[in-house]
Amino acid sequence: MAHAGRFLELERAGACLGLHLHPYKYDPARFRAHFGGLSADAQRKTRSETVAIWAAALGRRPTLFRPGTFSANDGTYQVLADLGFTGGSVSCPGRVLPELNAVWAGAVADPHRAHATFRMLAGDLDFADLPLSVDFSDRGFRDGRGSPRDLRPDYRDADHERIAANIVGQIRGRAPAVPIMMLVTHNDNDYSNPADRVGRNFRRVLDAIGAACRAAGMAPVGTTVERVCDAVRALPPSAGDWKVGHGALLTG
Repeated sequence: MAHAGRFLELERAGACLGLHLHPYKYDPARFRAHFGGLSADAQRKTRSETVAIWAAALGRRPTLFRPGTFSANDGTYQVLADLGFTGGSVSCPGRVLPELNAVWAGAVADPHRAHATFRMLAGDLDFADLPLSVDFSDRGFRDGRGSPRDLRPDYRDADHERIAANIVGQIRGRAPAVPIMMLVTHNDNDYSNPADRVGRNFRRVLDAIGAACRAAGMAPVGTTVERVCDAVRALPPSAGDWKVGHGALLTG
């Protein structure tokens, strides 16, 4: 609400806007969990309330969503569809962080329609999920917990060029109908400051993606989450049978 003018300015410049939310940060007294730790009714309540705040500030309801920590459970996608969301970035394939209610082992790795009752499969909901792009060759797990490396600029020890090349190669191997590179950033860094470490890493990540695509004979094209979601929703729905999830698991 405090920065509505700035967000609308960014939208006029070509960005698309969506709702990002950590329930326990929004109202810790009532929602003491990540999204994956909330019932469907509690998820509906916290999203409905924040949608109203978002709409009051920006003049319309949001249609795109990303949960904090990529936390979700099997009720999440249906609630999102019921509330009028048409897409977003909900899943982090390969992530196994039960303490954050974020478990995505074997989840679909590429853009797809979400499944109404099982989050790991593609389905026929009118909601397009754009998973975080991760490097499946990176298995930094301990005691069965962890998350594959992605291209977030926050890392202090990441080889962004290697991660980008690996992700691009894996996308080529899967040959999805809608290939994308999906990133996550955090808004507690000053990306406009040339001296900011994370800001420098972000520019390095973008350069690494471009170089990896060109080396693989692919042309990187800038777009928005909204446009990609529209492309996914234009595809035929999936039956969501076991082969979809099994294929994604083997690819990983």
